[in-house]
Amino acid sequence: MQKLYQKSELLFSLAWILLYIVGSSIFDSIPAHICPEKACTLVFHLLLSAAMLAWIRKTGLMAYYGLC
Repeated sequence: MQKLYQKSELLFSLAWILLYIVGSSIFDSIPAHICPEKACTLVFHLLLSAAMLAWIRKTGLMAYYGLC
């Protein structure tokens, strides 16, 4: 991830947007009898947000993105 970010911030952000769209589509299509409506998507979004926040903290970019 770090190499992609250093190469191009635009490509990095597009990769995360693509992951968000594909993941949301996959988790939205889970049948209701397996997971209550939108609950699986909520879990996916929370995990994705936590992963991104952890990466931002790890790389020391909190101030760069205004998360101080």
